[in-house]
Amino acid sequence: MTDLELATTREELRAVFLEANRKLDDAMARPPRLLNEEQAAKYLSVSKGTLRNWRERNFGPRCIELDGKESDGGKKIIRYDIEDLDNWGSKHPRRKEIKEVTVNALKRTLCTLSNRQPRIYIS
Repeated sequence: MTDLELATTREELRAVFLEANRKLDDAMARPPRLLNEEQAAKYLSVSKGTLRNWRERNFGPRCIELDGKESDGGKKIIRYDIEDLDNWGSKHPRRKEIKEVTVNALKRTLCTLSNRQPRIYIS
Protein backbone atom coordinates (compact mmCIF):
# COMPACT_ATOMS: atom_id res chain seq x y z
CA MET A 1 0.00 0.00 0.00
CA THR A 2 1.43 3.36 -0.97
CA ASP A 3 1.63 6.36 1.33
CA LEU A 4 -1.12 8.08 -0.64
CA GLU A 5 -3.49 5.07 -0.33
CA LEU A 6 -2.66 4.79 3.37
CA ALA A 7 -3.44 8.48 3.95
CA THR A 8 -6.72 8.20 2.01
CA THR A 9 -7.80 5.14 3.99
CA ARG A 10 -6.87 6.86 7.25
CA GLU A 11 -9.00 9.91 6.33
CA GLU A 12 -11.96 7.71 5.34
CA LEU A 13 -11.77 5.80 8.63
CA ARG A 14 -11.48 9.07 10.54
CA ALA A 15 -14.63 10.41 8.80
CA VAL A 16 -16.56 7.21 9.62
CA PHE A 17 -15.41 7.37 13.25
CA LEU A 18 -16.39 11.04 13.63
CA GLU A 19 -19.84 10.40 12.11
CA ALA A 20 -20.45 7.44 14.45
CA ASN A 21 -19.29 9.52 17.41
CA ARG A 22 -21.65 12.38 16.44
CA LYS A 23 -24.60 9.96 16.22
CA LEU A 24 -23.81 8.57 19.67
CA ASP A 25 -23.61 12.08 21.13
CA ASP A 26 -26.98 12.95 19.57
CA ALA A 27 -28.56 9.78 20.94
CA MET A 28 -27.26 10.46 24.46
CA ALA A 29 -28.54 14.05 24.46
CA ARG A 30 -32.05 12.95 23.47
CA PRO A 31 -34.49 11.91 26.21
CA PRO A 32 -35.66 8.29 26.18
CA ARG A 33 -38.42 7.57 23.68
CA LEU A 34 -40.81 5.99 26.19
CA LEU A 35 -41.51 7.92 29.38
CA ASN A 36 -43.19 6.65 32.52
CA GLU A 37 -46.15 8.49 34.03
CA GLU A 38 -44.05 10.74 36.25
CA GLN A 39 -41.66 11.69 33.44
CA ALA A 40 -44.54 12.36 31.02
CA ALA A 41 -46.32 14.56 33.56
CA LYS A 42 -43.14 16.55 34.14
CA TYR A 43 -42.56 16.82 30.37
CA LEU A 44 -46.08 18.28 29.89
CA SER A 45 -45.84 20.42 33.07
CA VAL A 46 -48.91 18.83 34.66
CA SER A 47 -49.39 16.67 37.73
CA LYS A 48 -49.49 12.88 37.62
CA GLY A 49 -53.09 13.09 38.82
CA THR A 50 -54.04 15.30 35.87
CA LEU A 51 -52.38 12.92 33.45
CA ARG A 52 -54.18 9.99 35.09
CA ASN A 53 -57.55 11.80 34.89
CA TRP A 54 -56.99 12.55 31.22
CA ARG A 55 -56.15 8.92 30.56
CA GLU A 56 -59.27 7.68 32.38
CA ARG A 57 -61.45 10.08 30.36
CA ASN A 58 -59.71 9.22 27.07
CA PHE A 59 -58.74 12.87 26.69
CA GLY A 60 -54.98 13.08 27.13
CA PRO A 61 -52.08 11.94 25.02
CA ARG A 62 -52.00 8.38 23.74
CA CYS A 63 -50.37 5.92 26.11
CA ILE A 64 -49.09 2.36 25.98
CA GLU A 65 -50.41 -0.05 28.61
CA LEU A 66 -48.29 -3.11 29.34
CA ASP A 67 -49.13 -5.99 31.65
CA GLY A 68 -47.05 -5.87 34.81
CA LYS A 69 -45.18 -8.68 36.52
CA GLU A 70 -47.08 -11.24 38.55
CA SER A 71 -44.82 -10.43 41.52
CA ASP A 72 -46.07 -6.81 41.42
CA GLY A 73 -49.70 -7.90 41.45
CA GLY A 74 -50.06 -7.68 37.68
CA LYS A 75 -50.35 -3.89 37.87
CA LYS A 76 -50.41 -2.26 34.43
CA ILE A 77 -47.30 -0.39 33.33
CA ILE A 78 -48.09 2.91 31.61
CA ARG A 79 -45.66 4.44 29.12
CA TYR A 80 -45.94 7.51 26.89
CA ASP A 81 -44.13 7.91 23.57
CA ILE A 82 -42.41 11.29 23.57
CA GLU A 83 -43.53 11.90 19.98
CA ASP A 84 -47.18 11.40 21.01
CA LEU A 85 -46.68 13.88 23.87
CA ASP A 86 -45.27 16.47 21.46
CA ASN A 87 -48.10 15.96 18.96
CA TRP A 88 -50.78 16.13 21.64
CA GLY A 89 -49.24 19.21 23.26
CA SER A 90 -49.13 21.09 19.98
CA LYS A 91 -52.82 20.36 19.30
CA HIS A 92 -54.02 21.29 22.82
CA PRO A 93 -52.77 24.73 23.90
CA ARG A 94 -52.96 25.64 27.55
CA ARG A 95 -55.77 27.85 28.84
CA LYS A 96 -53.42 30.80 29.30
CA GLU A 97 -52.28 30.55 25.68
CA ILE A 98 -55.90 30.31 24.47
CA LYS A 99 -56.84 33.36 26.55
CA GLU A 100 -53.94 35.42 25.15
CA VAL A 101 -54.82 34.49 21.58
CA THR A 102 -58.50 35.32 22.14
CA VAL A 103 -57.77 38.66 23.84
CA ASN A 104 -55.32 39.72 21.12
CA ALA A 105 -57.78 38.75 18.36
CA LEU A 106 -60.50 40.73 20.11
CA LYS A 107 -58.23 43.79 20.37
CA ARG A 108 -57.40 43.59 16.66
CA THR A 109 -61.09 43.31 15.78
CA LEU A 110 -62.00 46.34 17.91
CA CYS A 111 -59.17 48.38 16.37
CA THR A 112 -60.31 47.39 12.89
CA LEU A 113 -63.89 48.41 13.65
CA SER A 114 -62.79 51.77 15.04
CA ASN A 115 -60.23 52.36 12.23
CA ARG A 116 -57.36 52.69 14.71
CA GLN A 117 -53.90 51.22 14.47
CA PRO A 118 -53.59 48.24 16.81
CA ARG A 119 -51.05 48.47 19.60
CA ILE A 120 -48.66 45.61 20.05
CA TYR A 121 -48.86 44.06 23.48
CA ILE A 122 -45.99 41.95 24.70
CA SER A 123 -46.63 39.88 27.78
